[in-house]
Amino acid sequence: MIKKAKIIPYLPSDGIYSVPMEFSDDLLNPFLLEINKHHTSGGNCEDYRFLYWGAKNSFTPLHTDVLGSYSWSYNVFGKKLWTFFEPGTSKKITFTQGTNECVFVPSMWQHTVENLEETISVNHNWVLPQNLTVVWNLIVTESLSIEDELKKWGTEDGVTTHEKENMLRSCCGLNVGMFFLMTVRGLVLNIVCDDNTLRNTNERKQLRDALNEIMSDKNLVGRIDKNAVDFASRLLDW
Repeated sequence: MIKKAKIIPYLPSDGIYSVPMEFSDDLLNPFLLEINKHHTSGGNCEDYRFLYWGAKNSFTPLHTDVLGSYSWSYNVFGKKLWTFFEPGTSKKITFTQGTNECVFVPSMWQHTVENLEETISVNHNWVLPQNLTVVWNLIVTESLSIEDELKKWGTEDGVTTHEKENMLRSCCGLNVGMFFLMTVRGLVLNIVCDDNTLRNTNERKQLRDALNEIMSDKNLVGRIDKNAVDFASRLLDW
């Protein structure tokens, strides 16, 4: 299967498709696109919007999606066989996705995908306040793995914080500083766009809880720009 075809930079400014309304709330991709908009030194942040092409009988083995994200997959044409495994149970869910049908993939659900026909689909991974803790835990775990690997090589003292952040970003697509800024951005937008609904209030709490968790991690908060941490502290006191 060919995947991650980055057609987005070559699309007209208004795109060729729109995100389904049900999946339009997203902390991840708008943040990465905003970084790229102001990035002038190269090395843009890759977002999580993909065009997938799969030949007949091609197969994606058992996995959970990157960063513990949610995802959706829309078939432009073709047919896929999906098999999901509900976390914490032995329950298996299998179904076929046809042309013009869209599938939602919950965070941390293992699944396999088989292309029963030649298939082209549009896919997004995205993050909501509801799964920020999952994403953060994965980043922390990956960061600890990098530290362990550096210790095995006896090079941990010679590697800068900036280099560790680059390693982390290469491994899982986000690093500590990026996750922090993404969460701060989400909280600012939540406050500015407050509609006094229960959902908005709950999501604000989840964003605040995520920031508090990051700032309480004495080993990792030092990787974040001090001005950003000071701003987040004032934001949490709002």
